Amino acid sequence: MAHLMKQHKSITTLQGEDIVFLATDINLPGAVDWVMMQSCFGAYFMLVLEKQDKQEQGGASYQMFYAIVQLIGTKKEAENFVYRWVANSGYGILMMLISMFNMQTRALQPPAPAMLGGDSAKHT
Repeated sequence: MAHLMKQHKSITTLQGEDIVFLATDINLPGAVDWVMMQSCFGAYFMLVLEKQDKQEQGGASYQMFYAIVQLIGTKKEAENFVYRWVANSGYGILMMLISMFNMQTRALQPPAPAMLGGDSAKHT
């Protein structure tokens, strides 16, 4: 964690079990990455969103998004957590609500997807 805080000062850390990850300029051409940290339950999680431009054989192009949540800790510690992504996009912005749950406390009350409005995609 010290390395991330010292060498990657531009990475934002948000506190709390529910955070909003806002990726702007998602229509920029080419591959783009967005990275942030989430701090909750006494742990840190690295959140990575990657966009890639793809092209079908027929010539039509589209965007693919990949998301990763990684605990900064051990595999054993990671087994205590579950997360949920709720995503919505429009106007060149991708907004994701990320909810982290601690399996040891059994506090599994996910927020309603309506918090982001529109047609949301759920990723668990």
